[in-house]
Formats: sequence, C-alpha cells, structure tokens
Amino acid sequence: MLQLINIEKSFPGFRLHPVNLQIHQGEYYVLLGQSGAGKSLLLEIIAGITRPDHGRVMLDSKDISNQRINQRNIGVIFQDISLFPHMLVFDNIAYPMISRNIGKTEVRRRVDELSRALGVSHLINRKPDGLSGGESQRVALARVLATSPKLLLLDEPLTSLDVLRKDELIRLLKQLNQDGMTILHVTHEVDEALSLASHLAILHDGKLLQSGSPEAITRYPASPFVARLMEIKNCIEVIYQDAVGQYIAADNHAVVFHLPVNPGFRAGHLLIHQKHIRILEEPSAEKSFSATITDTSLTLHGLEITVDIGIPIVVQVPAEKLGPGKFLKGALIRLNFNLAQSRLIPIV
Repeated sequence: MLQLINIEKSFPGFRLHPVNLQIHQGEYYVLLGQSGAGKSLLLEIIAGITRPDHGRVMLDSKDISNQRINQRNIGVIFQDISLFPHMLVFDNIAYPMISRNIGKTEVRRRVDELSRALGVSHLINRKPDGLSGGESQRVALARVLATSPKLLLLDEPLTSLDVLRKDELIRLLKQLNQDGMTILHVTHEVDEALSLASHLAILHDGKLLQSGSPEAITRYPASPFVARLMEIKNCIEVIYQDAVGQYIAADNHAVVFHLPVNPGFRAGHLLIHQKHIRILEEPSAEKSFSATITDTSLTLHGLEITVDIGIPIVVQVPAEKLGPGKFLKGALIRLNFNLAQSRLIPIV
C-alpha cells in the first residue's frame, strides 16, 4: 500500500539515511525510536509537509512524492492536536468535509456516525477548551477519519494521556485497525509499540536498524541498541577463549559463559533477558554463579535486582518469589543462566 524508496533528508547536524519500507493494507505499523531519531520527520515526508532530498513516496503503486498534503488522502494526527478552538466539536469534525464541498445532509450523517463510533457524541456542542486530553484525541481522530483516508499517520498520540486514557485510546486504535484502517504510528514507548504493532521498525539516528514482527524483534534483536530498546538489560561483551573453549566476559575474564552452541566467531555481545536468569533456592549440580545483590527496584511484575558476579547483571524476580527479608542489598545468592534463550551477536 505505502512504499518508501530510498528516502533521504539532511539538515545541519542530522541526516535521515536512505529509508526503505513497505506498509501493507490493514497493517498496524509502528515506528519505534528515541527522541531525535527522525520519526516525525519521516511522517512529515509521507504526509507531504516536508519534501525529501532523494527518494520516492508510493501510495497504492502511485508516486505521490510531488503531491501536496491535501491531495494525498492521508490522515495525520501530530502531538499538537490543534483542534479549532473557536469551533464546536461538531464543526471541528465537519470541517474537512465542508472544505471539500460535501453536502450538509451527508456531513451531518458522517459526523453522527463518527462521533458515535469514537464515543464523543455527547461532546458535539462543546468547544475544545472544555475537553480532556483523551476526549481531544478522539475528536481529532473523528476529524481525520471524516474524509475516509487510505492511511492514518499518528505522531506520539498517547504521550499526553494518563494510564487509563492511554488504555482507552489503545483499545480504540486497535478497533479502528481491526475495522480495516491502515495505521502508521510513531512512538518512543516500547510497551505502547508492542501492544499495538502488527509490524515493528526501529529507527535510530536517522537509520532504520531493524524491522519485522514484534515477536521476532523482541526475541532476535539485531544489535545491542535494539536489545536495550527491547528492555533486554544484560548486554555483555564477550570474547572466545581457546583455553576454556567458551566465551568469557571482556571486562572480567574469570566470568565464563558455557554456551550450548558455539556460533563460531571470536567476539560478540551476549544478550540475556533478565527473566531468563534463575535464582537457585538450594544447592544444585547445575552450572551457576555466586552473586552479591547490589541494588533492588520494585516493578509491576515483581522485583528487579542488580547483582555482582564479577560483572553487573540484572535479574527479574517474579512476584510469587518475593517474601519478607528476601533479596536484600548485600545478600549472597546463586544464579543459573538459561543460555539456550540467550543470543550472541558478533562484533563486526
């Protein structure tokens, strides 16, 4: 449906490197990256607000690179929602249809349909300054959807909302997608991306690092940066040591990782998710590490502890494992790594 071919754009101090991506009809495509990665710039290029230096924007196999924003049949909602403050909600939703000379009867029908679908029919006679953040987002969505765009672009749409309003809007966006709307959503929030995306792409410093299903990227990150973004907190530089026939930590050669399979390269980053490290309750014949707890942090999923095994390691402790007096700073424990679930990325 949407195809970007070698899109480039440069500004002083920033360059959007050649970006190639495809968004298929009915996909919920999420572009994930930190602030300054170039996400909003890419959205502006797709929408027609900014012209690329090089490359083409294709929509349904048609080159729209030189079309104006109002010719592209693409809906856009930026972080700054920008509802018309002097207009009622009804008029805000109706505006894009009126500007296209759609008849009054059809405008009223469509506004009624959209306001009901998005849960804002009770707000029709209010002005935007009387709306909450979540209500404003729903009205903005209704206004954008009024002209039945082929593609919906969302720039950090959940940033200004509290947790409950975020959950409501996530459910609404999922429903819009299930009803057939193709969506490109940019965000810096990992949880948000994983909860919505059918296809996920990682943008960093103007470069598209990796794309694929959320499951594939979470399980098989292509770089230490992507791993950290996916909240894999143990990214250990290792080197192969012939004397022990295994990989050792570059920062402490006494820490040896007995990998079940030798991938055959000399140096890499060993990625171990914190949930794939087990705390041994009793002495065991399994290969294990002695560890000293150096820090603890309570999370929604239990406890996250940082330990010293000669190098710092982060471990996720499930809530059911917690108890009074357990996992205190300075305590000694033993750890077992599920290295079958680890990933070793070569240093090139």
